[in-house]
Amino acid sequence: MKTGALLQMLSLEMSLGCNLCALHPQCPNSLKAARYAALPQTSHLTDALIVETISSMCGNHGFQGWVNFSFYNEPMLEYDRLLRLANLVKASNPELTLMLITNGMFLPKDPTPLQVFDWISITDYGGKESPSPNRLQALHALCGVGRWTPDPRGVFVTPGKLDKRMRGLGPDRSERPCVYPFKDLAIDFFGNGHVCCYDWRGLAQIGNIITDGIPACLARWERIVRSIAGPRMTADAPLSCRTCTYKGFQRIETLNAVAKQAAQIWLSKDGE
Repeated sequence: MKTGALLQMLSLEMSLGCNLCALHPQCPNSLKAARYAALPQTSHLTDALIVETISSMCGNHGFQGWVNFSFYNEPMLEYDRLLRLANLVKASNPELTLMLITNGMFLPKDPTPLQVFDWISITDYGGKESPSPNRLQALHALCGVGRWTPDPRGVFVTPGKLDKRMRGLGPDRSERPCVYPFKDLAIDFFGNGHVCCYDWRGLAQIGNIITDGIPACLARWERIVRSIAGPRMTADAPLSCRTCTYKGFQRIETLNAVAKQAAQIWLSKDGE
């Protein structure tokens, strides 16, 4: 089974900035360049590389999940580029579903161009950090209110909750497996792979798609996921996973039902 078929989402960090980074010290983006301290930073994701990566993941590696253009950035800070990328990806891979994850503070007066996204997820932090009610209403009227189904579509608004993912590593938790990596493969702005969003420092060391290539990164992803996904983590699992302070994630989420089923089969057949 091809590795891409196991992934529910592919996130490519198209930019670095976030308008709320100074207000959210609990978010890795508040560290700015320091969050990449242990990772290569010699090259970055261009438009061409993003489109090429997505096409390769689909054509060569079986990916058929959601595509997202953020990791710890706010993609609508570069609105024109975001739309250009989304439309380029749709033109190259029309069967793909696109997701926009945003804090909603830059919603346009005319939301029509945002129809290129199948799922718009807005994180509302409240007060002055909330999206414009009128613009949110216009977006809902155009794209619909999202429903949690096996194939969710529409506009979802969730309250912003900043957690303690920057608190560092904790005690050994290797007796509990983790299947969270099946939810999302994140590639940061400099091309570094992250096993999940809690691995914001890249300590699991998947590799860099620019210097190592996609196949090598996916092979490392498979080895890491095999070591952490159960029934308990093995001795060769990354230290950052064995000491992760989030002890949940024993159930595969459903953002894409087909990918979830593929991951379950992959686990049950020991990767055959």
